[in-house]
Amino acid sequence: MKKISFQILLMSACLLSGCGNSILRSTYTPIYAVLVGLTSGSQDQDVVVAEPSTYFHQATGFLLSKTGLVVTNYHALAHYPNVRVYFANKDRMLDADVQLKDIDNDLAILAVKDFRYEEIFSDEIPFSLGRSSDVRLGQEVFTLAFPLGKVLGKSVKFSSGRVSSLDGLLDNTSLFQISNPIQPGSSGGPLFDNEGNLIGIAVAAADAKYFYENVDVIARDVNFAIKSDCLRNLISTLPQSKEILERETSLKGKPTQEQVSALVPYVVSIHVK
Repeated sequence: MKKISFQILLMSACLLSGCGNSILRSTYTPIYAVLVGLTSGSQDQDVVVAEPSTYFHQATGFLLSKTGLVVTNYHALAHYPNVRVYFANKDRMLDADVQLKDIDNDLAILAVKDFRYEEIFSDEIPFSLGRSSDVRLGQEVFTLAFPLGKVLGKSVKFSSGRVSSLDGLLDNTSLFQISNPIQPGSSGGPLFDNEGNLIGIAVAAADAKYFYENVDVIARDVNFAIKSDCLRNLISTLPQSKEILERETSLKGKPTQEQVSALVPYVVSIHVK
């Protein structure tokens, strides 16, 4: 069995800035990149090259505030000047700008243009921003995302699993390892506990091809999410941070299916060109 050198393991740090040939594959799919990623077009798929003049599905995001702030992964936007946010529940696409970014933790907060909450939503935002310290090893979690872009359609997809580790690769304390199956296009998707608390943001998966070719092992369900505390730190710099950070979940005690139904409208598809 082949061994992975420490230097090769360190290559995984390139993930967050969009490097290729990493042990991890990011959950976003830049169409023109060689990155094996969780975006919608990675090198281990049949990639459909988009025309430069058209927008294409890149990743997932979720609504953070009633003022039109949306969270996603920074790497999904890094090389594209134009961003749009698609609200599937109303079949509405709106332009957006990057308002805040945390490159080290691979997070971006978008400001959606011409956004009017009451035109898209009839209820209050149902989830709270949980604290990473409250997450327990082995607890049940679920993700909501738009994996594989047009291949699987425009509706939100549900994926359940558990917290496999309280740290990421090389004991990275900004990540959780999760067993939830996630695919290209899932990057930026919210990770919830069973009480409607947002506890993470999907970001990466172990590159099964890399592990097979270099370690003779097929890595299964080795996926990663950015801890919610990283997002909380970024939000704390916003004028409306108090309202967002102190919002309480309205989903506690409800069945999973009911929670998912309430959360789905707030999960959005990120398109770029």
